[in-house]
Amino acid sequence: MKTASIKSTFWKDTWVQKLTPNEKLIMLHLLSTEQINVAGIYDITINTISHETGLNQEKVKKALDRFEKDNKVFFRNDFIILANRISSNYNADNPGINGGVIKVLENLPEEILIFAGDTDTRIGHLIKKVGHLLEKTGDVPILSYLNLIQSKSNQSNPKPEILAKKIDDEWDDSFLMIWRDINDEYKISKTGMQKLSNIANTKPGRQMIADIYKSIELKDNIKNKGNYMMKSINANSMPFNIPKLKKV
Repeated sequence: MKTASIKSTFWKDTWVQKLTPNEKLIMLHLLSTEQINVAGIYDITINTISHETGLNQEKVKKALDRFEKDNKVFFRNDFIILANRISSNYNADNPGINGGVIKVLENLPEEILIFAGDTDTRIGHLIKKVGHLLEKTGDVPILSYLNLIQSKSNQSNPKPEILAKKIDDEWDDSFLMIWRDINDEYKISKTGMQKLSNIANTKPGRQMIADIYKSIELKDNIKNKGNYMMKSINANSMPFNIPKLKKV
């Protein structure tokens, strides 16, 4: 069973506050449905959303139209595309995250991948960035799709620094969601995130991070979650080897 995390700041978001009660319910459903994944692109029908929220299909369609107008959610051929599901601090150099996102992208229909990659959203920019990175290592099935994307913006190609050619030990969806929340909410320095990233490339390391994360989220009096996380990491002995990412 998947665990879907929703930011505690959801209700304070100015865009959310302007939604109607029905629209808020539908948005919550899109963020917590069992189809959700780390990339935020998944297949679901209007009928399913209607059945699970208890709202009629017209209300669902009306809400989705508004979400697309606001550049938040897109619905194409029974696929939902969450514009900002990917963290603004997404670490495209981390092989664990790459494995999870690429796995989703590889299984998308060509027309959905092309459409998502051509949106002016975080996921659209990410698809293009992953495409550029994969071009340096080659031999990835989605590359042929990514090459078809016509970018509407004048973005320069990002410089790839670290990218694993093969993912031997992919992160599961539950840990990817924890990682996304840490990226979004914990305000950890780039150096600190690199340290966590190295630790997360081992199963014991991921378990330790997940345990500390759950401990933090159960407490209401922690003001600086990132600082607490790093102090807890440093305080724990790590009898396992932390692999260093290789530059290519």
